Amino acid sequence: MTQETHDPESGERRPPSRRTVLAAMGALPVLTTTTTTMTTASASASASASASASASVKGTSGTAAATTAVVDPAARRQTIRGFGGMTHAAWAGDLTAAQRDTAFGTGEDRLGLSVLRIPVPENQADWSRDLATAQRAAELGATVFASPWNPPAHMVETFVHGSQTNARRLRHDMYGAYARHLNDFDGFLRNHGVSLYGISVQNEPDYAHDWTWWTPGELVRFLRENAGSLGTRVIAPESFNYTKSVSDPVLNDPAALANVDIIGTHLYGTPFTNAVPDSRTRCRTRATVRCRSRPPTPMRRTTPRTPAR
Repeated sequence: MTQETHDPESGERRPPSRRTVLAAMGALPVLTTTTTTMTTASASASASASASASASVKGTSGTAAATTAVVDPAARRQTIRGFGGMTHAAWAGDLTAAQRDTAFGTGEDRLGLSVLRIPVPENQADWSRDLATAQRAAELGATVFASPWNPPAHMVETFVHGSQTNARRLRHDMYGAYARHLNDFDGFLRNHGVSLYGISVQNEPDYAHDWTWWTPGELVRFLRENAGSLGTRVIAPESFNYTKSVSDPVLNDPAALANVDIIGTHLYGTPFTNAVPDSRTRCRTRATVRCRSRPPTPMRRTTPRTPAR
């Protein structure tokens, strides 16, 4: 192939229709808060008094509505591992050296981002494309993880998916080879000074008009039979809007779940109540890229697997 299927055509990426819809939704809510530290004993008594957080939310109409949020520092709800973003040089160009320091550095005029997501290019010749940014982010202490859009072309077959006659999916006889592909990318980065925190099986397997489709059953099969050979933490399923019909089959299959470390999520248009009830680390791999773990159940592994070759 002369061009990856997820690369922009004629130098310009055609954005999925979902992103156009999201952009048309207007301004996102802006939340500003002020908090007063309080003790646990006084939390309930001061719920609407001086311990309250004052907030304003600006909607798409431009009008502001006042509301109240109560902050109790003693009540731990979740652990937020960090905030960050993604670099995808094939789509938007790489960061400059100065931009890398601004994004991941700390101190004055620095953003202090602590998480970086990078793609897994399908062609090995392109594996160094996002390397410089990953290296600098890692040097500055950021957590780096990776998501693939497509397997190598020789591992893919086309099929009919609804009205899409040229849909792509990973050939079932290539699951082992695909696991080795992901391991090889992990090894490439490690040999160049970047230790991946985790690697995803697939970016948005349920919104794959422009990349590779996976059914929940296919994800479960790969996780059960092949993901155990991966040499770093495994991220799945990365549904484009936290769809339970994609994540529940993974969570309900003990053999598949045993090989999953991080529940990857995208929250495009996702209802707040559509949350996965599992204690594994959760990683919001798009938008604000937020990884979080929910105690008391610890992660199954604290060190990467030894890859099976």
